[in-house]
Amino acid sequence: MRRLLILLPAVFLLAIIVAVAVALLTPKSVYRGQIQSAAESALGREVTLEGPIGLSFFPRIAASVSDVTVANPEGFDRQHMIEAGELRASVKWVPLLTGRVQVQELALVDADIALQRLEDGRTNWVFANPDAVPETEPGAPAPEGGEINAGFDQARVVNTTLTFKDAVSGEAFEITDFNLEARAESFSSRLELKSSGLFDGDLFGINLDLTTPNALISGEAAEAALVFTTDYADIAYDGSVTLGEAQTAEGDFSVSVPDLTALAVNAGLDPATLPVPLDVIGGLQAAGSLSGALSALAIRFDELATDSDDLRVSFAGDVGLGGDGAVDGDLSITSDDLRALLTALTVELTPGDTLRNFSLSGRTTGTFQNVSIEDFSLAFDDTTADGRIGADLSGARPKLTGTLATSSLDLTPFMGPAPENQPPGWSKTPLALDSLTAADADISITSPSIKIDKVTLQDADIRAQLNNGQLTADIAQLTTFGGRWSGTLGVNAARTVPSLSMALTGDSILMEELMQTLAGLDRLSGNGQFSLDITSAGASIYDIMNDLDGELSANLADGALKGFNLGQLFRTTGNLRETLASGNLSLGISPSDQTDFASFDTLLSIRDGVADIRALDLINSAVSASGDGIINLGEQTLNMGLQFAADTSGAGQLSDIQLNGLPIPLRVSGSWTSPSIVPDTRALTQALAGQQIDRLTDSLGGEVGGALSGILGGSNRGDDSDNDDEDEDTQASPEERIEDAVEDAAREALGGLFRRDN
Repeated sequence: MRRLLILLPAVFLLAIIVAVAVALLTPKSVYRGQIQSAAESALGREVTLEGPIGLSFFPRIAASVSDVTVANPEGFDRQHMIEAGELRASVKWVPLLTGRVQVQELALVDADIALQRLEDGRTNWVFANPDAVPETEPGAPAPEGGEINAGFDQARVVNTTLTFKDAVSGEAFEITDFNLEARAESFSSRLELKSSGLFDGDLFGINLDLTTPNALISGEAAEAALVFTTDYADIAYDGSVTLGEAQTAEGDFSVSVPDLTALAVNAGLDPATLPVPLDVIGGLQAAGSLSGALSALAIRFDELATDSDDLRVSFAGDVGLGGDGAVDGDLSITSDDLRALLTALTVELTPGDTLRNFSLSGRTTGTFQNVSIEDFSLAFDDTTADGRIGADLSGARPKLTGTLATSSLDLTPFMGPAPENQPPGWSKTPLALDSLTAADADISITSPSIKIDKVTLQDADIRAQLNNGQLTADIAQLTTFGGRWSGTLGVNAARTVPSLSMALTGDSILMEELMQTLAGLDRLSGNGQFSLDITSAGASIYDIMNDLDGELSANLADGALKGFNLGQLFRTTGNLRETLASGNLSLGISPSDQTDFASFDTLLSIRDGVADIRALDLINSAVSASGDGIINLGEQTLNMGLQFAADTSGAGQLSDIQLNGLPIPLRVSGSWTSPSIVPDTRALTQALAGQQIDRLTDSLGGEVGGALSGILGGSNRGDDSDNDDEDEDTQASPEERIEDAVEDAAREALGGLFRRDN
């Protein structure tokens, strides 16, 4: 046995000497040919070894070759896929005796590698050589894998360049100055790797600790610690990785991106084409854990935060990347300068001291396509709100849903200053309604107070629905102008010419406040019921007011008609005769005068912006009035006649105001703001003429009187207002000459009280 122990080393030494001698006596050209042949057989490509080949056996087995090339298949840009300045490797002797390969050094130096995908999908990094694949019989079991019984003290890539071109996606990049160092005692023990290089000119580094390379190769879970650093982002991961058929990961991660815009530019993206300007987000910090398949990771964010001068966003919770995605966590959004943020988002803003700050926080749940924020708290400027809000991004347009309960809300500052030198009348500026087509919405709002310019809405409960530019607001209740309202408002911005509809009813409405606020009029006071049902279309407020159709009614009590005192004007018939004869209606007609009433009822029928007064009745204990005529809502003018009854005797009995047996009407006409109030001489003279004609026809009697009445029109002429526009220059007919004569007789009956031209 002792001799055997001495003999074995001697035999081993002899074998080494023989191997070395054979190697030294073998021409280098034999190695070159065998290496090239073996490489070409394995790769299915032409392999060329242009430089010298070096071999050594002490103190380790070492080989090197320079100027190595591996050819590209036909159709690719470059002749060679790989051009290497030098390849060298060395293997330790002693581990070979136990059947294990221990590489002391494996190095690739000054290499140039070109990876390419053609338009037809072919790639040059797939090596195909059917002859190199051992054949198996159909149905035979796949060969069993096993651990690689090898290790290396040092593997290096030195000063290597790698380029990539993809004709399918158009993607291309270049890695230069790439250096790598790695070591592993065996493929079943720890692998340490460090690398660095320039990616399209930008420095990067990769450090990897892998506990079991064999597990990674065989598709089992391997523990890994990865650190990836660049000038634009730092990424770290510590956990397990599986790269088999089911590629999974489970571990902790952290991400730091100091400048998202710089990162996007470095990645080849144009920030101007992104849906959100990245400069308003600034940087990004994230940390947490992940698990599951790489294509559907479940991520737990302990921290996800952005930070810029104008916006801060933070999220803590769960995010799932599978399917439509999933979100469940606490969200917070804060801006200390909301106006600057919206300006950066290219939102046009009216000047003003608004949108100073903004904050939103709540529980966020849902998917990437349909997400909601439950139990949120919102604040902007001096306003707060809470409730629920959601966004559905799955349709052609985003849809917002929600229920909001706000504090007192003042929207006036958001409307901007009123235009300077605004001409009188309705604005002709085109309405800007394009924003109504950008998204859909279904939002309910309750608020104790909403102020819009001069209008204050109290105890508001409104549901607004927006669908493809059609806005409908259902008003369950709100209080304004002293009373409670309900009804619907509608705006259709999807049409070429926008349209408007409004159906509102109000109870206990203060009419003076309503008229003063909406139309600048203060000539009617009182409270009661108000109803409005209208439709219109137009590109401006002026167009809309001139296109109004519908009905308006008011039933008021305990108010006043301002501008004249009918009781004082019609107190005595003598006073009336004197006033009419002088043509001076100043008595009882002044801004400080008013006619109180117990009730005031009116009904307007509106067509093309002109309201026809179908009913107008005013009643109090001393005087009553009824009227008819028109109110031009578009042009803000009116032309109406009033008939009166008064208690001229003080006995509490109302009777028609008459002079010589004829009622005395007034004509109110002109602009809303400064109408003229004068005796309606046209109506009066027509009434006089009708009275005289009736008397004349009655005296003639029979067929003659009936024929004359048919020619002259009789008392019905008093209701004819179409003669106002009669052309005085037209040649008068015999009948018209008779009429003029009768009217002259009527004037004489009043003692020449009115001039002919009235």
